[in-house]
Amino acid sequence: MVNSNENIRQKKNILNKDLSILEYFKPRLYLLLFNKTPNHAYFNRWRLYFLKKTGMKLAGKNIIFSPIYISPKTIPENIEIGVNTFINSGCRFSAPKGTKIKIGKNSLIGPNVCFETVNHFLPYRGVLARGAQLGDIIIEEGVWICMNSLILQNSIVRKGCVIAAQSTVNSTFDASQLIGGTPAKIIKDIKN
Repeated sequence: MVNSNENIRQKKNILNKDLSILEYFKPRLYLLLFNKTPNHAYFNRWRLYFLKKTGMKLAGKNIIFSPIYISPKTIPENIEIGVNTFINSGCRFSAPKGTKIKIGKNSLIGPNVCFETVNHFLPYRGVLARGAQLGDIIIEEGVWICMNSLILQNSIVRKGCVIAAQSTVNSTFDASQLIGGTPAKIIKDIKN
Protein backbone atom coordinates (compact mmCIF):
# COMPACT_ATOMS: atom_id res chain seq x y z
CA MET A 1 0.00 0.00 0.00
CA VAL A 2 2.83 2.41 0.84
CA ASN A 3 4.56 1.69 -2.47
CA SER A 4 1.43 2.34 -4.52
CA ASN A 5 0.81 5.64 -2.66
CA GLU A 6 4.43 6.61 -3.26
CA ASN A 7 4.08 5.77 -6.97
CA ILE A 8 0.93 7.87 -7.21
CA ARG A 9 2.70 10.78 -5.48
CA GLN A 10 5.66 10.52 -7.88
CA LYS A 11 3.34 10.42 -10.89
CA LYS A 12 1.53 13.55 -9.63
CA ASN A 13 4.87 15.33 -9.20
CA ILE A 14 5.87 14.40 -12.76
CA LEU A 15 2.47 15.53 -14.04
CA ASN A 16 2.78 18.85 -12.18
CA LYS A 17 6.26 19.37 -13.64
CA ASP A 18 4.92 18.59 -17.11
CA LEU A 19 2.08 21.09 -16.62
CA SER A 20 4.49 23.81 -15.48
CA ILE A 21 6.71 23.10 -18.49
CA LEU A 22 3.63 23.29 -20.72
CA GLU A 23 2.63 26.59 -19.06
CA TYR A 24 6.14 27.90 -19.76
CA PHE A 25 6.25 26.82 -23.41
CA LYS A 26 2.65 27.54 -24.43
CA PRO A 27 3.07 31.35 -24.69
CA ARG A 28 6.42 30.88 -26.42
CA LEU A 29 4.81 28.57 -28.99
CA TYR A 30 2.18 31.21 -29.78
CA LEU A 31 4.90 33.88 -29.96
CA LEU A 32 6.77 31.68 -32.44
CA LEU A 33 3.60 31.37 -34.55
CA PHE A 34 3.13 35.15 -34.36
CA ASN A 35 6.72 35.76 -35.46
CA LYS A 36 6.34 33.41 -38.46
CA THR A 37 3.13 35.07 -39.69
CA PRO A 38 3.69 37.52 -42.60
CA ASN A 39 3.27 41.27 -42.07
CA HIS A 40 0.40 41.62 -44.50
CA ALA A 41 -3.01 43.12 -43.74
CA TYR A 42 -4.65 39.78 -44.55
CA PHE A 43 -2.80 38.10 -41.62
CA ASN A 44 -3.28 40.90 -39.06
CA ARG A 45 -6.19 39.10 -37.38
CA TRP A 46 -4.07 35.94 -37.00
CA ARG A 47 -1.10 37.84 -35.56
CA LEU A 48 -3.35 39.45 -32.94
CA TYR A 49 -4.94 36.07 -32.15
CA PHE A 50 -1.51 34.49 -31.54
CA LEU A 51 -0.45 37.39 -29.30
CA LYS A 52 -3.65 37.15 -27.25
CA LYS A 53 -3.00 33.42 -26.80
CA THR A 54 0.42 34.25 -25.29
CA GLY A 55 -1.47 36.08 -22.54
CA MET A 56 -0.74 39.65 -23.63
CA LYS A 57 -3.62 42.02 -22.95
CA LEU A 58 -4.69 43.59 -26.24
CA ALA A 59 -7.64 45.98 -26.33
CA GLY A 60 -9.54 45.95 -29.60
CA LYS A 61 -7.91 46.34 -33.00
CA ASN A 62 -4.17 46.93 -33.26
CA ILE A 63 -1.51 46.43 -35.90
CA ILE A 64 1.55 44.66 -34.55
CA PHE A 65 4.25 43.57 -36.98
CA SER A 66 6.38 40.50 -36.46
CA PRO A 67 8.86 39.69 -35.18
CA ILE A 68 8.71 40.91 -31.60
CA TYR A 69 10.86 39.62 -28.78
CA ILE A 70 9.84 38.79 -25.23
CA SER A 71 12.62 38.19 -22.72
CA PRO A 72 12.69 34.70 -21.14
CA LYS A 73 11.41 35.68 -17.67
CA THR A 74 8.67 37.96 -18.97
CA ILE A 75 5.10 37.15 -18.02
CA PRO A 76 3.04 38.08 -21.12
CA GLU A 77 0.05 39.02 -18.92
CA ASN A 78 2.16 41.94 -17.63
CA ILE A 79 2.03 43.60 -21.06
CA GLU A 80 -1.05 45.73 -21.89
CA ILE A 81 -1.57 47.38 -25.26
CA GLY A 82 -4.40 49.86 -25.85
CA VAL A 83 -6.75 49.94 -28.80
CA ASN A 84 -5.67 51.30 -32.21
CA THR A 85 -1.95 51.02 -31.44
CA PHE A 86 0.69 50.33 -34.09
CA ILE A 87 3.86 48.45 -33.12
CA ASN A 88 6.51 47.99 -35.79
CA SER A 89 8.77 44.94 -36.09
CA GLY A 90 11.76 44.13 -33.91
CA CYS A 91 10.42 45.48 -30.60
CA ARG A 92 11.51 43.83 -27.35
CA PHE A 93 9.49 43.53 -24.13
CA SER A 94 10.85 42.62 -20.71
CA ALA A 95 8.25 42.47 -17.91
CA PRO A 96 8.95 39.77 -15.31
CA LYS A 97 6.95 39.17 -12.14
CA GLY A 98 6.30 42.37 -10.21
CA THR A 99 6.45 44.70 -13.23
CA LYS A 100 4.18 45.83 -16.05
CA ILE A 101 4.36 47.54 -19.41
CA LYS A 102 1.30 49.56 -20.37
CA ILE A 103 0.98 51.22 -23.78
CA GLY A 104 -2.02 53.53 -24.20
CA LYS A 105 -4.42 53.73 -27.12
CA ASN A 106 -3.59 55.39 -30.43
CA SER A 107 0.17 55.07 -29.87
CA LEU A 108 2.84 54.51 -32.52
CA ILE A 109 5.88 52.39 -31.69
CA GLY A 110 8.72 52.40 -34.22
CA PRO A 111 10.95 49.46 -35.14
CA ASN A 112 13.43 48.01 -32.63
CA VAL A 113 12.10 49.86 -29.58
CA CYS A 114 13.02 48.13 -26.29
CA PHE A 115 10.88 48.20 -23.14
CA GLU A 116 13.07 47.09 -20.20
CA THR A 117 11.51 46.93 -16.70
CA VAL A 118 14.64 45.40 -15.12
CA ASN A 119 17.97 47.09 -14.58
CA HIS A 120 20.98 46.57 -12.30
CA PHE A 121 22.53 48.69 -9.53
CA LEU A 122 25.82 50.44 -10.30
CA PRO A 123 27.92 49.29 -7.31
CA TYR A 124 29.39 45.81 -7.44
CA ARG A 125 28.50 43.87 -4.27
CA GLY A 126 30.68 40.77 -4.47
CA VAL A 127 28.55 37.66 -3.99
CA LEU A 128 25.33 39.57 -4.68
CA ALA A 129 26.82 40.92 -7.91
CA ARG A 130 24.77 43.97 -8.89
CA GLY A 131 21.26 42.80 -8.02
CA ALA A 132 18.18 43.88 -9.93
CA GLN A 133 15.92 46.88 -9.66
CA LEU A 134 12.40 46.63 -11.07
CA GLY A 135 9.88 49.22 -12.17
CA ASP A 136 6.88 49.72 -14.43
CA ILE A 137 6.72 51.45 -17.79
CA ILE A 138 3.64 53.55 -18.54
CA ILE A 139 3.11 54.97 -22.03
CA GLU A 140 -0.07 57.05 -22.15
CA GLU A 141 -2.32 57.52 -25.18
CA GLY A 142 -1.20 59.10 -28.44
CA VAL A 143 2.54 58.68 -27.83
CA TRP A 144 4.90 58.22 -30.78
CA ILE A 145 8.16 56.42 -29.98
CA CYS A 146 10.60 56.54 -32.89
CA MET A 147 12.94 53.72 -33.93
CA ASN A 148 15.72 52.22 -31.79
CA SER A 149 14.60 53.95 -28.58
CA LEU A 150 15.09 52.38 -25.16
CA ILE A 151 12.40 52.82 -22.49
CA LEU A 152 13.70 51.90 -19.01
CA GLN A 153 11.95 51.00 -15.75
CA ASN A 154 10.05 53.67 -13.78
CA SER A 155 9.38 55.68 -16.96
CA ILE A 156 6.10 57.47 -17.53
CA VAL A 157 5.50 59.17 -20.87
CA ARG A 158 2.37 61.29 -20.80
CA LYS A 159 -0.29 61.82 -23.48
CA GLY A 160 0.79 63.09 -26.90
CA CYS A 161 4.58 62.96 -26.42
CA VAL A 162 7.03 62.18 -29.22
CA ILE A 163 10.27 60.37 -28.41
CA ALA A 164 12.99 60.99 -30.99
CA ALA A 165 14.89 58.10 -32.59
CA GLN A 166 17.63 56.40 -30.55
CA SER A 167 16.59 58.01 -27.25
CA THR A 168 16.92 56.50 -23.79
CA VAL A 169 13.94 57.31 -21.56
CA ASN A 170 14.44 56.79 -17.82
CA SER A 171 12.09 59.26 -16.10
CA THR A 172 8.66 60.93 -16.25
CA PHE A 173 7.68 63.43 -18.92
CA ASP A 174 4.65 65.72 -19.09
CA ALA A 175 2.11 65.68 -21.92
CA SER A 176 2.84 66.99 -25.42
CA GLN A 177 6.64 67.13 -25.25
CA LEU A 178 9.23 66.33 -27.90
CA ILE A 179 11.80 64.21 -26.05
CA GLY A 180 15.19 63.05 -27.25
CA GLY A 181 18.74 62.10 -26.38
CA THR A 182 20.55 59.79 -23.98
CA PRO A 183 19.34 60.25 -21.32
CA ALA A 184 16.20 61.75 -22.81
CA LYS A 185 15.49 65.41 -22.17
CA ILE A 186 12.73 67.78 -23.27
CA ILE A 187 13.58 69.31 -26.64
CA LYS A 188 10.45 71.45 -26.94
CA ASP A 189 6.72 71.62 -26.29
CA ILE A 190 4.43 70.32 -29.01
CA LYS A 191 1.73 72.83 -29.91
CA ASN A 192 -1.61 71.55 -31.25
